[in-house]
Amino acid sequence: MFHLPLPQLSLGLAVSLASLSSAPAYAADGSDVALSLGQSIYALGETAQLSIAGPDNGSVCLIFGTSKGEFEVPGIGTLGLEAGGILAALDGGSLSSTGELNFDFNIGCEQEALANIPLFVQVLVFPPSNPLPACVSEVIPLRVVNGECERCIGDTGTDSAVSNQVDGFAINAPGLGGRFRFMGASDIHENTDGTATVSAFLEGIDQPGRRFGMQIELSGRVDCGDAAFPPASGPDLKLLSNAYLGSGGTIDPNSWHYYTAAEGQLAGFGDAVGASVRLDLDGPVQVGLGADGRSTGFGLCANFTSSIQAQPEDGSTTLASDIDVSMVAGQVECAATNVDKCATNGEVDDHSFWIRDYAPQRDWMFVDGPGRWREFTDGTALLEGRIENVDDPECCFDVSVRFDNVLFPGQFGHPPEGSPQVGSLDPDLLIENGGSVDSSTFHYYTTTEGVMFGCKDFEGAVVRIDRRGTSYQVGTGANEKDQDFGASGWLYAIRLVGPDGDKTLPESSFADINVDLANCPDFMQLPVLAFNFSSLAGTTAYESQGFDMEFNEADGEIDWVLEGDTTGLTFNQSHLFGEASLVRPDETDNEHLLKSLQDSNAFTIQAFFRQNSMDVPWARIVTFSSGTSLMSRNFSLIGRMEDGQGQAVVRMRTNHGLVSEFVDATWDAGEPVALAMSYDRTGGAHLKVFLNGVEVDRISWDGDFDDWVERPFVIGNEAGGGRPFGGELYDVKVWNRPLSEEEILEQSTGFHAGL
Repeated sequence: MFHLPLPQLSLGLAVSLASLSSAPAYAADGSDVALSLGQSIYALGETAQLSIAGPDNGSVCLIFGTSKGEFEVPGIGTLGLEAGGILAALDGGSLSSTGELNFDFNIGCEQEALANIPLFVQVLVFPPSNPLPACVSEVIPLRVVNGECERCIGDTGTDSAVSNQVDGFAINAPGLGGRFRFMGASDIHENTDGTATVSAFLEGIDQPGRRFGMQIELSGRVDCGDAAFPPASGPDLKLLSNAYLGSGGTIDPNSWHYYTAAEGQLAGFGDAVGASVRLDLDGPVQVGLGADGRSTGFGLCANFTSSIQAQPEDGSTTLASDIDVSMVAGQVECAATNVDKCATNGEVDDHSFWIRDYAPQRDWMFVDGPGRWREFTDGTALLEGRIENVDDPECCFDVSVRFDNVLFPGQFGHPPEGSPQVGSLDPDLLIENGGSVDSSTFHYYTTTEGVMFGCKDFEGAVVRIDRRGTSYQVGTGANEKDQDFGASGWLYAIRLVGPDGDKTLPESSFADINVDLANCPDFMQLPVLAFNFSSLAGTTAYESQGFDMEFNEADGEIDWVLEGDTTGLTFNQSHLFGEASLVRPDETDNEHLLKSLQDSNAFTIQAFFRQNSMDVPWARIVTFSSGTSLMSRNFSLIGRMEDGQGQAVVRMRTNHGLVSEFVDATWDAGEPVALAMSYDRTGGAHLKVFLNGVEVDRISWDGDFDDWVERPFVIGNEAGGGRPFGGELYDVKVWNRPLSEEEILEQSTGFHAGL
């Protein structure tokens, strides 16, 4: 796998076409070259997968360009790309003896420019034994979107050299109070399924006290090459004529893409508090370089009509319906942050949000990845993410909560009245009782404004979030649950608009936020399961995304352990057939894990432990299986212990069968061990084994996980017992991707530093 070397969109070729034309005299043997992509759209940060089939052992060259056309290369043949738009030619190696090659490359977040333009791929294959010309594939589009890579939008200002458009605003809504700017962090996320989301907080320019939280969901993407391109009334050419291709400029409207459907909501704050406004699309949303009509940079523009669902509650302000709302936004530098972290469910009292009377179960957790917590240099903060009810995943909200007026220790008014709130913490965790939580270090936000937009069964609902009681607190132990770094606050949840369907919501309710905040530099890299066993009390091992497990102490014991700053569990198995383990409350409720791994057909499992000297031939450290039969499993990570010497055994089943191997990973009883296995199908399919961060073995094995079924996920034993692990277990993580050796080494180094 390689990194696609196109960050500057340079017209210089990585492999020059001139050098290809003087290549050895190989010729097409009449074979076709088939080229296909693993998916139609890729997100920045993902690995794109190209499959190539052609002449056996043929040499491969991949050509990337921005437009289709005809380009004659002497001695090679005719390319289906326009010469002036060719970006790079890359050496792809050779086809196999069966004429196949799977070619993977990573498109990093720093290559954001690739999400601004059309991108096309064509492959040349030079057969090994015949003269030119080469075999040439068809041209296929490679569509790239920003996905989870941040792209902030706002008022970019007008470039007078190419535009005479009025600037100074991002939203113009005469019926809602005139012109608005985006406050702080406002962004667009374009997704691989052809949808996109624009989210922002709006602040009035003509009426500064008027604010709205906004979310617009876009769908119906249309790209160049699609039958419906361009859609009716597109493109909307707002730049001066000299900006466009053919008139001396660089902007090509054929490079834009469109969204033909959109649903938007605004929730009012300030002097618009209580208001709710629906936005309906009037014509397509156009996106791309120059699409905003103000400059040649990335931008978008759209027109909507407004429908007032609820007027401001004070009665002194009236908003008007059926008035055009225009959005013109370009890419801007993202607001500077002091803190950018993942917001996850606390280890104790498993929830991120607690909401009364919205569902029988009051706990809600972040899904589709963690929430995101950002603290900005202007003294504001933002918490965003999707939450769903822990018992009913069809009940969900997209949440965006904005905090203002920060107070740090030493500032006047710190701590604010009624703060800190630590009454729910175990008193032993407080610094005055010998613990690590020092509430005098908390910082606070005295203003809370937020909005929750309903999804799935709550589609159409709009709920305003206001501060209730004490200020929002941030710090070690501020989550009011444990000694982790986190945040918490009390809220009012005010219904502005109810769900479209049969579900109902109370007019007003109470809510809480209790989150852990952890470093998370790349949201695509999070594990799908993560246990650090930090509760130190009770009989539940809490997992950050709600995949909690219970102690099963039949014929054995499980105890909490604290070694320095490292927490864990001790498995005291009574004998060779002990049954102590961690199990799910409903042992078959593992659909989330199963689907996540099947979708990727890859995984990494890593466990940190010390194994005691009890002789056990097949001790299950982590297993996704329903019994001891070899075929009754999806995977198992096993620690064999004999005469004080441990050895790893790995098992995994694909549609090609079961692999079960003793591997070259050994350790002494009582020794701290970081053991990982990773299934990687890039560059040849292998099950790799890592000991203390270093690859020690790899097993060639291909296949996918389509035949996997929902089995018990068990830690410390086999389902039903009889394969007991004895010793201390400190950390277990499962990713739905192969980790690199560098990543695994970093993980294990951090673990060993704590022991």
